[in-house]
Amino acid sequence: MERPLDAKELDSIIAYTSFKKMAENPAVNYSHFKDLGHHVPGEGHFMRKGKVGDWENYFDKETNEEFENWIKEKKKGGYIFDYKI
Repeated sequence: MERPLDAKELDSIIAYTSFKKMAENPAVNYSHFKDLGHHVPGEGHFMRKGKVGDWENYFDKETNEEFENWIKEKKKGGYIFDYKI
């Protein structure tokens, strides 16, 4: 963002963007969806474990390839993601 930060500001950013803090923060963890009736009982949390590569426990190679191709297709022409509630 090209904004200089002092050590205190940097430490604050690091603390508030840690996986643990983000997982506890309703503003980013979608826990409010439960109150709105958008949570499917038995479905996992939005922020699962914070472990690199954990997707491999959920996607096989074929499913991952399909998802990667879907992302590439959606990103063509600068299109990022169409998210609607």
